[in-house]
Amino acid sequence: MKLKTIVLTLIAFSTISLSAENENFCDPCEPRCDQCDPCCDWLFHIDWLCWKVRRSDLDYVVPVVSETDDRLYGRVKCVSPDGDSGIRIGAFRNCDGNWRVGAQYTYFKASGKNSHSSDMNNLIATRPHPGIQPNDIVDDGAKYVSADYDVELNVLDIEAGYQYDLCCVDGFARPLVGAKFAFIDQKLVSDYERHSVPIKFHTIDQLDMDSYGAYFGLEGEWNLWCGFGFFGRAASGLNLAEFDIRHTDINTSTKPYETQVDVKKTAYLVVPHYELTTGVQLELCEYLCADWMVQLGYEYHHWCGVADFLNFVDRDEYGSTARSGSNLGFDGLFIRLNARY
Repeated sequence: MKLKTIVLTLIAFSTISLSAENENFCDPCEPRCDQCDPCCDWLFHIDWLCWKVRRSDLDYVVPVVSETDDRLYGRVKCVSPDGDSGIRIGAFRNCDGNWRVGAQYTYFKASGKNSHSSDMNNLIATRPHPGIQPNDIVDDGAKYVSADYDVELNVLDIEAGYQYDLCCVDGFARPLVGAKFAFIDQKLVSDYERHSVPIKFHTIDQLDMDSYGAYFGLEGEWNLWCGFGFFGRAASGLNLAEFDIRHTDINTSTKPYETQVDVKKTAYLVVPHYELTTGVQLELCEYLCADWMVQLGYEYHHWCGVADFLNFVDRDEYGSTARSGSNLGFDGLFIRLNARY
């Protein structure tokens, strides 16, 4: 399904490119934007995102192959987040010729689900606290386990840049600086069930990040012929982030359910982030007193060293947790429609 979507997108974009002789498209010998006054003072865009989530340490179970002499043999099972779609909208104002200021908002949400079963009751849980009672799920293993992961991204960028026209080619380079407000919520829910002894456990791990910071970067365009060309962007920055972390273990074997573990934690970190974007574009001129442009590109966003879920490591010392962090990335295709007034 994903491959089909990508192929259809490329075909559609190629069809637009081959239609460049249509009267609504630019004549390469005529100046653009010569009928409306004022021209190109405002730029609006809307993007359709097709991203994949890159996240480590989403383990939930270890299927034991053999257990001899107090040694454990097996392969850790992790949740693999699925790709999903999102949206981005922006508005920018061209000021004094080469200056451009504006803002854009990005929303993306994705999820992933995995499950595993074994008639041998040999699925060792990794998410619950080791000291839960009864501890058969942790010590002896479960028959059926499942895990659901959800991530939601909300980002607001406010930026300004100055455009330098390139003298040897039809293009420009624009250094930019901006402020980034990012809110990322993650949730991992795991269920464990043992049949020989009727035991069920429900584990919830939550990780919410609220952050703000600054970034700088460079973007540019290179027009080849009749509005067709390439574009690119690279940016990096730092955000001051507050993390709200929570771990809950609930015994759901019988009603009323018993909450055995409910621990909260707050962490404050400086989180580096960077982004890379590249793609092709086709400019469509002068329709409804606006310049229109279609862009197809690939982008990558990476957040370094974000806080991780709580991981308890000792059944005797109930408060012992592992100190760890994780990286979070988003990458994939996007299609953008620009309108310049």
